[in-house]
Amino acid sequence: MTYGPGDIRVETLPDPAPESGEVLVKVGGCGICGGDYSGHKPGSKKGAPPRNPTISGHEVAGAVVACGAGVSGLPTGSRVAVSPNDPCGCCRPCRRGMPHLCRNRKPRGPAQGGGFAEYVIVTPKQCYRVPEETSLIEAAVTEPLACCLHSANRIRIRQSDCVAILGGGVNAQLFVQLSRLMGAGRVVLIDDLPERLAMASALGADEVVDASEPSGELVSHGFPEGADVVINTRGSTEFTRLVFDLCAEGARILCYGVAGAGKIVPIEPHIIWRKEIQLIGGRSFNNTFGDALDLIVSGRVRVGPLVTRTVSLERYAEVVVSPSGNHIKTVVVPGQVEAEVEHIGEPPPRSSC
Repeated sequence: MTYGPGDIRVETLPDPAPESGEVLVKVGGCGICGGDYSGHKPGSKKGAPPRNPTISGHEVAGAVVACGAGVSGLPTGSRVAVSPNDPCGCCRPCRRGMPHLCRNRKPRGPAQGGGFAEYVIVTPKQCYRVPEETSLIEAAVTEPLACCLHSANRIRIRQSDCVAILGGGVNAQLFVQLSRLMGAGRVVLIDDLPERLAMASALGADEVVDASEPSGELVSHGFPEGADVVINTRGSTEFTRLVFDLCAEGARILCYGVAGAGKIVPIEPHIIWRKEIQLIGGRSFNNTFGDALDLIVSGRVRVGPLVTRTVSLERYAEVVVSPSGNHIKTVVVPGQVEAEVEHIGEPPPRSSC
C-alpha cells in the first residue's frame, strides 16, 4: 500500500471479489514506470494534503480468475494484458475522440487495487487476450509500448527521416524499434550510459552518441544537417533545450519525457518560426493498446531484452524509492520467490498464473 511519497508498506488485505460487470485478474507481472519512481522522490508532491492509501501499478498482465455477473467472453484462465484507461465517456475530451485525456478518471481505491498486488479488479473492456506463447512478463510492457506507438503516430515518422532519440530508457528503446518499423532512414540514440547505448545498437539504432560530450560538438558532428524528427524521452531541462539545436528545417519535436510541473526552458521563438518546427506532446495512449500487444506477440517489437530484472512485491517497496541506472525495465512479479532476479542480456522467463 502507498501512503505517500516514499511510504510503501507491504500489507495483507482480503482478496477482492468482482462485482457485476467486473473481472478479477491474478497479476502475473506489473512494470514499474518512470512515474512510479518520480512519485517517490524526496519532496515529491511536497505540501499536498495526506491522501488515502492506494495500490499503485498500471502496467499489468495476468490471468482471469473470476468474473462478476454479466461478464462473458473471458473464461477463467484467460491470459490478459490490462489497459489502465477506463474513461468516463462523457467529458469533452472523451466526446472528441480523446478518451485517454479524460477529465473524470476515478481514483482506484484498495477495493479495486493496482498491479503491485496479487489481484486486481478491472472491467472486461480493459482486458486484451494474450496467447499462450507470449510471456506475461513481456505482456506487461504493452502499456508503455502503446504510449510510444500513440506518440510515434502523432509525430508521423516517414521514410528517409533522420530520427534523433534523446535518452536510453525503456521508452527510448521502444522508439528505436518503432522508428525502424515506420521506415526511418536513420535512427540515432543519444544517452550517457554505455549499457543503454549498446542495447539501442542491438535493437536497430544505426548510430549511438555519448551524451556526455559537449552539446555543440554533438550537434555539429552527429547531425550536421539536423534531424527531421527529435524524440525527447528525458524530462531534464538540459535535454529539452538540446532538441531545438538538433532540428533540421521542417522538423517535428516530440515532447515525451515529462519535466516537473513549473519547470521552464528558455526557447527562442524565432527558431520555431524560421525552421517551421512542429512541437508535439505525447501523453498516454488512445487506441493503440491492441496494436501494441500485437507487435509484442508477433516479435516485431522486442520487449524481452528490455526487462532487465524482475522483483518480488516485497522488493518493489525498496527499489521504487531507489531507482538503478543499471536496469532498463523492472517488472514486479507477485509470488516470485527470489527478491530480485536479473535478466540482463536475455529475455525474461515465461510467467504463468
